[in-house]
Amino acid sequence: MAVLLCVIVVAAIMVGCGASKSTSSSPSGSSGFPSADSSAFAGELSSAAAGGMVSSSSAAISKAIHDHPDDITCNPSGCIVNMPLDYTVNCATGGSMHLSGNMDGSINSSGTGALQFQADIAILDWTCIEGYNIASSPEISITGNFSFINGAPATTQEVVIGGGFNWGSSSADYCSINLTTNFNSNGSGDTSGTLCGNSINMSFPAQQSDDKNTAHMNPVWR
Repeated sequence: MAVLLCVIVVAAIMVGCGASKSTSSSPSGSSGFPSADSSAFAGELSSAAAGGMVSSSSAAISKAIHDHPDDITCNPSGCIVNMPLDYTVNCATGGSMHLSGNMDGSINSSGTGALQFQADIAILDWTCIEGYNIASSPEISITGNFSFINGAPATTQEVVIGGGFNWGSSSADYCSINLTTNFNSNGSGDTSGTLCGNSINMSFPAQQSDDKNTAHMNPVWR
């Protein structure tokens, strides 16, 4: 079950690592932030958001199936989930993205159910986009809806990212974000929307689901 969930995380990581195909509307959007950098940062945000949600989902489902409800409430018909989200992605050249929020929903003992997420991503001195030091002010918001059958993704999983961030020292160096990432059960999917006034349209293929993928559950960007 955990391996199947990891397929989604690996797909998100591959977006930010440049394995996706992307198209953007112009060399630079209305904010002055370049189109190519917007696409790269959109992939990194999608990875952080999906990584936090999927790792938390995996933990909730494992607790329901294995009857370890230390922070979920279970009865014979299933478990009510109300868990905090706490997930950090570090950039190897400096900085971090920290996801915090809440996940709620219900999962039965076979791993079937649905979970909803609401969280913020706080970005501190993120330098993985060369030439920039990115911080989120205000924080970036994310929402998501995941559904499962027998511990595996049941349908397309959706993550919506909104808000904005600062990429320079001037008050004008600010970007707005409006992104939606959809993942299919095999890990393929797409990210679309706008970032820094640039149109984002990224797709990524299905990923291999093998045990070594679990190493990507807490990625470090390079």
